[in-house]
Formats: sequence, structure tokens, C-alpha cells
Amino acid sequence: MNCPNCKSEMTPMAMEIRKSLLAMQPQLRSTLDIYNCPPCQAFWFDDHDSLKISEGASRSLLGLIQRKPSDPKSVFKDGLRCPYCPATLHLTHDLQGNTHFSYWRCEQHGRFIRHFEFLKEKSFIRELTQKEIDDLRQKIGTIHCANCAAPIDLGKGTVCAYCGSPVSVLESGVNVKEQRQ
Repeated sequence: MNCPNCKSEMTPMAMEIRKSLLAMQPQLRSTLDIYNCPPCQAFWFDDHDSLKISEGASRSLLGLIQRKPSDPKSVFKDGLRCPYCPATLHLTHDLQGNTHFSYWRCEQHGRFIRHFEFLKEKSFIRELTQKEIDDLRQKIGTIHCANCAAPIDLGKGTVCAYCGSPVSVLESGVNVKEQRQ
């Protein structure tokens, strides 16, 4: 499958399905395929597969993301197309708890989501509270965007001027060591 953004070949990855889903639907395979585009730092999930993967699979993807550089090679363009059909992917905004995330979707085939947005969807990353931002502003002043690594001057704002991502933090206690157990 080719990436909807950069058109390079995406890497297929077999991910474990949630056991509770398998118990309800025993006809399902125990794994499903997702696709990774390392240059764009994005995943393609067929249908609603993002909701079907196990917690262990989500943690494995977190480990993969943490091992990769945080400097995306591709800028996301308007007019992305579904890798299965000629439909234009629609930019969709969603909410997980209090954390906003976005992805591009094809009504019939699935969705294309940046690694950073996937981490927000799975609650590995959350937006900072105003108090946390004020504390950082006093102690540090400038931080690097968790999505694209561009500098964010907290004296001027709390959104990355390059990619538009809000100041976010990796939840404490989430790290690669947990993935390997």
C-alpha cells in the first residue's frame, strides 16, 4: 500500500486484537494489519482497526514511535487520497477524554493518522493544563514541539507556529521499557 501523503510504500505491521473483542466475535483473526509510513510518521488503519488493537499493540506502537526521530520528513498536503479508492480523505477532529486529536478518513476504507495524533488518541499524550503551562513559562521559557520538534516560545503562545500542535506532554509512567515486558 502506498502512503496517501508521500506515495512511498508503507510497511505492513501485524497487530494483536483486543481479547475482549475476540471473545465477542470469535470468527475474527487474532491479528490485523496496519500500515506505517516512517518518512511521514503516520499510520493507516483499515476500517475501525485503531479501536480494535490491544493495549499491548498500542504500547508496541508507542515504542516504535519513541525509537524514531521526531523530525518528520514530509509536510502533509491538502487533497490526500485514500490508498484503496479515488476518494479524498477528510480531515476529522476527535476527542479522547479532554485531548483533541485529528486524522484523515475515507468513509469506506479507513483512516490515516500521524504518529503524534495516534499517541493522543490512545491517551499516551495529553495537552497541558494552564497551570502546567504557566509553570513551564516561568521555569523554562522555550520548549520543543512534541509533534515536529520546532521551538515554542511560551511567552508568545502555547501552539506550535510550524505545525499547529498544542503544547503536550507524554503521560508519566509511559515508556519503552513497558513495551518490552
